[in-house]
Amino acid sequence: MEKRLIIAIALSVMVMLIFQKFIQPPSTSQGRFISPQASMPSSESTIAIEPADIYKEKEDTVKKAIKEVYYTHETEKFLLTFTNIGGALKGIKLKEYDTGIIENVEAPYSIFSLVSAKIEPNLAISNYDYSFEENKITYIFNKAGADISIKKEFIFYKANDYIELNLIIENKSDKNIDFDYSIIGPSKLEQASTIKGRNVIEMDAMVDGRLFRKTGIRGDQQVINGIISWIALKNNYFTVAMNSSNAAEALIIRQSKGRLTTGLKIKTRNIAPRSYIQDRYKLYMGPIIKERLTAANIGIENMINVGFVGNISAFLLTLLKIIHAAVNNWGVAIIVVTILINIVLFPLTMKSFRSMSNMQQLQPHMEKLRNIHKDNPQKLNKEMAELYKKFNVNPFGGCIPMLLQMPIFIAFYQTLLKSIELKNAHFLWIKDLSSPDALIKFLKPVPLLGEQFNLLPIVTVIVMFIQQQMSTSQSSASASSELAKQQKLMSYFFPLFFGMILYNFPSGLVLYWLTNSALMTCEQFIMRRHKA
Repeated sequence: MEKRLIIAIALSVMVMLIFQKFIQPPSTSQGRFISPQASMPSSESTIAIEPADIYKEKEDTVKKAIKEVYYTHETEKFLLTFTNIGGALKGIKLKEYDTGIIENVEAPYSIFSLVSAKIEPNLAISNYDYSFEENKITYIFNKAGADISIKKEFIFYKANDYIELNLIIENKSDKNIDFDYSIIGPSKLEQASTIKGRNVIEMDAMVDGRLFRKTGIRGDQQVINGIISWIALKNNYFTVAMNSSNAAEALIIRQSKGRLTTGLKIKTRNIAPRSYIQDRYKLYMGPIIKERLTAANIGIENMINVGFVGNISAFLLTLLKIIHAAVNNWGVAIIVVTILINIVLFPLTMKSFRSMSNMQQLQPHMEKLRNIHKDNPQKLNKEMAELYKKFNVNPFGGCIPMLLQMPIFIAFYQTLLKSIELKNAHFLWIKDLSSPDALIKFLKPVPLLGEQFNLLPIVTVIVMFIQQQMSTSQSSASASSELAKQQKLMSYFFPLFFGMILYNFPSGLVLYWLTNSALMTCEQFIMRRHKA
């Protein structure tokens, strides 16, 4: 098979992989979405935690009468910002990665805000009294004349990736009260800077024991019915996830700039006179690393989607970590692992090269047969088959080994694309292997280049161009003039097209592709010398 066809196959696989990033992943749950019964305005001035719960008062009017007081709590893992308005969490910064994953979420969308239309529709924007202890902050809603009081005890841990909320709802009256409420979950997660134009926030939930994924919704809000075990928002690297034990449904709210807010509607329960009910929540805030997700002990490790090459990705990530432990640099580790992959796959590469060489030797005979039987396709196919059989050549021999390599290449691609380990990792001039290499930053955007000049993709284009020229020069001698022109055009188009795709990719990915291209070029040169 001609080299250009193999290149086209490899390119098609890569393009499909990239396009998958822009296509909403299918749901893996049987839980169904139900359109809300009451339409919601697109403005953020009102909220419906459940379809019928619409604030009776403008929240701005309520909030103006309240002096907002912030409280910032610091652990080994976080800087957390709380507010007395709604007694809720409005900001999360991960100290380990120096990254704010949720920043200044305004009421009524702050995490752990409550709504109960039957008791008090303005719970999420009301003032809560507060008190502090060493590892706990308590917010209390105790409105004069109200039958219900609410206490929120936020419990902190020194080194855990989560905090806990102990929610106590007390019936102060002498009568039974049927009480239900809705609670805001993960809200307005910041996007991760990876591929330009591809910063998708995904909502994950465990519904009826099955994983449910959603990257977008129809309308302003949608409801998920079923038994909700947990609900989360995540980007490429981080997630904020909250468990649930009494939720009857979950809600996704779309806000301005594509931001998502999640909520849980808790089942109605009866509170006896002078009694209380108590619910406990756990909020994980951190990287998407299986061991740390598992340590939260709420089942969120199931959000990791390994896919059909997931096991290969897991192995490669483990290998990458082992190499990093030895060399103490993620960039060097990527290069070493790429070399190891090429060594393991070299027999397949050799077989592919030999098969392509055999096909190239048959080109003059194949061209002659095409001219003779150009008006008789059936005869042409028969003669071609006899030609392959006579010279013991498999027309797909050059393609199959390359296709066998693709799962490994795709797995490593996915490993580097989503590995939090590359966040803020340095290599040469590169300050963050999870972002473009940014050799030069411009004062203002430059056409085609954007806000910065990325060197690695340019070097990759040059190496790929050299590789294509070697392939073209090898096959042109046995190709017709028209085919030779097509091959020459492909040798220019392919590197440039790939350079455009890679230009804003994370530099760790580009480093892998550059190393791989350089190794393939060297292998091709050695095999040509050996053949000669």
